[in-house]
Amino acid sequence: MLVLLVGMNNLKELYRKDDVMGRPYALGTGVSITRSLAEIYKLIDRFGVNNLATGKAAGRNFIMFDHDGQTYRFVIEPQDDEREEKRQWRCMVLYIKGALVLVEEGVKDLETVFLADRILPGGQSWGQYSLENNEIPKASSFKLLETQLEN
Repeated sequence: MLVLLVGMNNLKELYRKDDVMGRPYALGTGVSITRSLAEIYKLIDRFGVNNLATGKAAGRNFIMFDHDGQTYRFVIEPQDDEREEKRQWRCMVLYIKGALVLVEEGVKDLETVFLADRILPGGQSWGQYSLENNEIPKASSFKLLETQLEN
């Protein structure tokens, strides 16, 4: 088995910080929240979802849908600055679009790419539950990765 590990020093030579993430994504966007939501609806709707909804609950903006008996929810915290809220919705479009490309291309399945956003019976997302209950194991070295790849 061959595992290629690229050290941080090598990556720094390949990319300058400004080339990759030099400024926040969609900073100063003119795209409305409504347009971002419409884009998300269009992306998600292609996957045969049920009960696609958006709204505000407990002061938090959300979009949610059911797929194969599971509910998924994406939350954007309210912002004092409308420009920042627009920017965050553009980030959500990018997240959902990127995840769904993986699904469309057969790299991952929908349940895997949105696992952290899956809603559990108590209303928490899997991601929230895992973090609050320390359910996420921490690997301290690449040795674990090598072992998993061999199996």
